Amino acid sequence: SYITGDERRTMLVSPLFVGADLYGLLVNELEITNSYSVSSIATQLSVTLRSLFMIEEQNKVRQSLQISLERFIRDNTKLEEIAQKDELTGLYNRRGFISNAERVLEEPSNQGKVAIICYADLDNLKTINDKFGHDDGDYALKTISQVLQESFRDTDIIGRIGGDEFLSLAITGSDCDVDSMKARLEK
Repeated sequence: SYITGDERRTMLVSPLFVGADLYGLLVNELEITNSYSVSSIATQLSVTLRSLFMIEEQNKVRQSLQISLERFIRDNTKLEEIAQKDELTGLYNRRGFISNAERVLEEPSNQGKVAIICYADLDNLKTINDKFGHDDGDYALKTISQVLQESFRDTDIIGRIGGDEFLSLAITGSDCDVDSMKARLEK
């Protein structure tokens, strides 16, 4: 179907291959005097095809690696969040509090501002656990957590740093009103 006419033709067929990989055939209608160059052209085409396929494979591998890297970063971020959170209260644990406090304190925009640390300790947690059970002890810890979250801003850092010990870090301007912070906590 590719050859028109009824006249006799002489074709030169050369395989396009590298190693054991066959890519196709090079079919030429040439005069015998020009046939010497077909072999080198077939070799060059074969090597070029092999290079194109290798580049395509390399791009697929690169895409796969990129997807794996993105998944790894996403999973690592989730693990980092889990490692910094207290499971019971949802606040930062000691590691999360220290890490985030250091980050906030080192921010250039916070230089020259006032940093306020609030330490809270739940009195008699052992007594609550012994007398009423650990569920009620957990409820008390969650309640303290909620009070601290309602008393401080979303930008402040709040953490449960020990069994019944909590810390909060608030960065404020020089016009800090500590009395209003105390009032919010007491309320």
